[in-house]
Amino acid sequence: GLSDADWARNKTAELTQANYMIGSVNFQAEKWEVADQAFRAALPNLTDPRFRSEVLSSLGWANYKLKNVSDAIKFYIDCTNIPGPFQQSAAKTLNTITAEYRIK
Repeated sequence: GLSDADWARNKTAELTQANYMIGSVNFQAEKWEVADQAFRAALPNLTDPRFRSEVLSSLGWANYKLKNVSDAIKFYIDCTNIPGPFQQSAAKTLNTITAEYRIK
């Protein structure tokens, strides 16, 4: 009984939530590749700044652990641009990674 537009919107919201949950569970289990894939799938549809910054921070860490340093840096930079609870820790981690890999 939903219009096509409502169905598409609900489907996107449900898939985003599912990918966020899959990413969170796998992040906690340190399954970095699966967490990365799920969080990347959720990211484009996350409009709430708190969830978006959490996912960006998690993507940064997962990619750091996967040794995808350029992606880790990109995600952490994006996270530092969102005011909130993840901003400061993302900036510190970004500084640590750039120092570790001697990136200016």
